[in-house]
Amino acid sequence: LIDVNGMFSQVDLAPVYLAAGVTTVLDATPDAAFVAAYEKSVVDDRLMAPSVLTGGFIDGAGGAGVTTATPDEGRQAVRKLRGDGAKRIEVGDAVADPVLRAIVQDANRLGLTTGSRAPAGVSAQDLVEGGLDRLESVPPGPLAALWPVMAKRRASLEPQLAFLELVAGIKPSAPSSIARAPQSLMRRYRSLVVDGTPGAGTPAAIAGALAAVREAQGAGIRVLAGTGPAMPAVAIHRELELLVQAGMSPADALQTATSIAAQSLNQSDIGTVEEGKRADLLILPASPLADIANLQRAKWIVAGGKVWAAEKLWKAAGF
Repeated sequence: LIDVNGMFSQVDLAPVYLAAGVTTVLDATPDAAFVAAYEKSVVDDRLMAPSVLTGGFIDGAGGAGVTTATPDEGRQAVRKLRGDGAKRIEVGDAVADPVLRAIVQDANRLGLTTGSRAPAGVSAQDLVEGGLDRLESVPPGPLAALWPVMAKRRASLEPQLAFLELVAGIKPSAPSSIARAPQSLMRRYRSLVVDGTPGAGTPAAIAGALAAVREAQGAGIRVLAGTGPAMPAVAIHRELELLVQAGMSPADALQTATSIAAQSLNQSDIGTVEEGKRADLLILPASPLADIANLQRAKWIVAGGKVWAAEKLWKAAGF
């Protein structure tokens, strides 16, 4: 599996990614240089960790990571993160509209993809028309006019449904590997607060997001499985369950975290099982095409050709 928007800077949880079957994760981090160094060490030192792709995070005044207040600062931040090894730029909620547009335009010019949640007061449709590659979370309001623009621009939707559910404090209706998490970690992640949008993280918001995913898929929008700030690694299972709940077939949901995810990250050597590609596999006792929850039953994980016993990985991370 591929998590297109993980939180891998929490390196102590690296074994959990593998245990959950996540063999590649992109982390759009405030510390791109650190993750880039870790990305290299995973390959060189054969660590108990998935392959890591480095992203960069830019925010506005008072935010996290590289902060910017003007369009020029935004462009400088893009170049700095690219120099640190970032392959994608994520833009935070505190970035002002003209700065965000400058970041997206400069990143596109330099061959970097971009993602954003469309901060309050900024039109998601305008952002996509301006070159944003990935919309992270479902924006509020009527969306009928957004889908044709995204389809034309070939922009992706990363709904982060598991994060919405986590923030709402909703216990998953289906068994989930999230239940394996230590209580200290559960308390930490349930303390997260979204950006203050009225109704965000509520059952109604989740129902609306599920309906939006159905609309997006029907409009031909590429949907991606990214967990964002949700529970590290194991939230990918719940994300796929919720995509099926939104109306996807298990096969389509799997592609959001395999072949389609690889395409979105411009990684041609992963995402499908083919001769010459990297050996990233899950060994399961039952097919996820029959029930997506079977992904949680992996016995063995093959990452880069190295075989790991899933239960030993869970224990190594305290799950």
